Amino acid sequence: MLPAPELANDTSLSDLRSSMLENVKKATTTWSGSVEARTDRAVSRTGRRLFGDRRETLLTGQRMNSIEENYPLLELEEKDYEFSGHPLKITMFKGASLGVSAYVWGPGIVLCRYFESEKIDFTGKKVLELGSGTGIVGILTVLLGGDVTMTDRPYVLKQIEYNILANIPVSSRHRSRIRALAWGSDQNSFPTDFDIILGSDIVYSPSQFPNLIQTLLYFCKDKTVIFLCSDVKYREGSAEFHEELLPVQFHSQLIHTSGSCCIYKVTRKVSDDED
Repeated sequence: MLPAPELANDTSLSDLRSSMLENVKKATTTWSGSVEARTDRAVSRTGRRLFGDRRETLLTGQRMNSIEENYPLLELEEKDYEFSGHPLKITMFKGASLGVSAYVWGPGIVLCRYFESEKIDFTGKKVLELGSGTGIVGILTVLLGGDVTMTDRPYVLKQIEYNILANIPVSSRHRSRIRALAWGSDQNSFPTDFDIILGSDIVYSPSQFPNLIQTLLYFCKDKTVIFLCSDVKYREGSAEFHEELLPVQFHSQLIHTSGSCCIYKVTRKVSDDED
């Protein structure tokens, strides 16, 4: 598991952004990877930034793999959000072949707004997020007190890492983790002591539904609570997943709707053998 990064100094978001335009600022970390960015101060009013010629090392580790070497056509697009009094600046790695993972989708926003409206406090809770993408939901969950493990495919992790650095204060980063997870394949290498499982806009590919169900069954114990936010109108098979597939082995309650996005509170059905 990749532990949370720890910067050498207590760096604010504005300080971090400013330092990217000046000298190289090194920070120690126990992560096995690193993030390096090139900036040329090509920031437009829309928050879009392109990589230029100056290099900034944001993290150091055993391997110094730069973002621009991995993603030569990378373009960073930033969007600003605020939930529960926490301002977030989420960066999307466009042109990095991340596919749908390089976007902030509606269900993620709806789930964050739900946490805000319900004044949910994750303090003391161990949380697992599936399909973290940009990390927006997991990052907010950390800021709301949770101890969060954010997961996705290996090539998406640097995007999550980047956004953790930009949005989670140093004092809270010990409560964030990143780890690669392939549904239905390597979940058995994870612990199963999570209190809460989160997933936003992860129900959209019917071919992956069996693997997702298998993964949820592995992580969801008798007291685990799952929050899934899905677009049931515009995602293929989403309505069938929630109405037909999931209820076979889980209790599922629709707790909130916003447009075509629905939030379900899910718990595992306990068989007689488990009583």
